[in-house]
Amino acid sequence: MYKVLLIFFVSLFTTASAANNYTINVSESASYQLGQAQIETLFNKVYAPLDITPHYIFLPSKRGLEQVNAGLYDAEAGRFTIIGNQYKSLLMIPTPLAELKIVLFCIEESFCQLDVNQGFLTISGTLFTEALCESKLLSCNTVINDKSAFIALKKQRAHAIIGNSLFPKGTLCESGLEQVYIREILGQSFPLHHFIHKRHQALLAPLEQSISKLKASGEITVILNEIANEFTHCNGKIIELPPIQLNSSIDDGLILNIMN
Repeated sequence: MYKVLLIFFVSLFTTASAANNYTINVSESASYQLGQAQIETLFNKVYAPLDITPHYIFLPSKRGLEQVNAGLYDAEAGRFTIIGNQYKSLLMIPTPLAELKIVLFCIEESFCQLDVNQGFLTISGTLFTEALCESKLLSCNTVINDKSAFIALKKQRAHAIIGNSLFPKGTLCESGLEQVYIREILGQSFPLHHFIHKRHQALLAPLEQSISKLKASGEITVILNEIANEFTHCNGKIIELPPIQLNSSIDDGLILNIMN
């Protein structure tokens, strides 16, 4: 009985402490790509049933993960499973926030290929796309944010951008582009999960329930669709091309690069 009461009070203390001071790290690149307001709206909804109002910090991708893993912050907003699972002090919320795909953005259809003879742009801190460049021996240059990438694409300083399917179409409006081609690569989707530090294990089940309910109600989809459809606000046109299918050996090599 003593042990049961101790566990209860430790859990209660952890939850109360979290409610007063709970910080979620958001990858700096994600904050550029998705927008800070949208991210905060999403996680405020996720944590509302737990009576927690999170604070947010926006750090470079790998540094942020390391600091959450070290316990300096409480949670990691969203990571691909194969990235987040490398950090042993993080617990993954089982229900994914979204299923993302890796895509190419091009202003000419002929450039929407993984061609070693052309140049690509990636966003600083996007570990997955950096691994893809290394795996496929692509010529990739990194820029600080999506706006810089689309402006460079318009000025033809690169042939294509490697991003993900939630990449901010609204930034296309700011770049002055009127249309863009999009082509999926890798031939599969990758789950994006929320991670918490292991000291908050008591929050695991409540967060799973909250995310599941938000997905079932369609609220998460609404937020993500707002991001995905922003280019239409300035009458921009998106042309989707058939996906590029990579063989399993290349996929396995890419996963290995990410894990090392």
